[in-house]
Amino acid sequence: MITPIILFAVSFTGFLVYASFFEWTVHRYAMHRPVPLIHTQFFFKGHTFDHHRTYAGDDSYLVGDRPHDDLTLGWSAAVPTLLHTPVLIALAVWLSVPVSAGMLGAFVFYGFFYEYLHYSMHVPKDRWFENTWAFKWLNNNHLQHHRKHNSNLNVLLPFADYIMGTHRILSGGKLPSSQPTLAADAT
Repeated sequence: MITPIILFAVSFTGFLVYASFFEWTVHRYAMHRPVPLIHTQFFFKGHTFDHHRTYAGDDSYLVGDRPHDDLTLGWSAAVPTLLHTPVLIALAVWLSVPVSAGMLGAFVFYGFFYEYLHYSMHVPKDRWFENTWAFKWLNNNHLQHHRKHNSNLNVLLPFADYIMGTHRILSGGKLPSSQPTLAADAT
């Protein structure tokens, strides 16, 4: 017999992989192409015109002393979970609550760490994890995306980039060495 904990764990793991493909799809088709659907213009403009122009694949990748309230998705970060709510309810009714809870847990986990790590990539502050090989690898992966927008579409779990053939290692992949000097620190 499969216990609820095993069902939750398998569901959580499976939906983390699914979330990687979901992020890849939204990033590629809603954030980099103007698709005539409700709210995709918002994502396209905010991501392609604002985010990529402000934080390019050079020293401007780091925030420095610029305002950076545009680095998180804000209210729209909840959209993926809200879009999947009917599926969550159906899974809870038809399959089991642990499967539905695993899916919800995976989306909340993925969404939180997507937002926090993406912010940390552009606004480094010597957080303990910023010196780990995993964060440095993900950060370099994201920098490469800022240099070539149709590659390395995943921020958190680049599984879909490998499967869909969009993972690239580009030349000049070195991260900016430090955050630009703040005006207040220069005096």
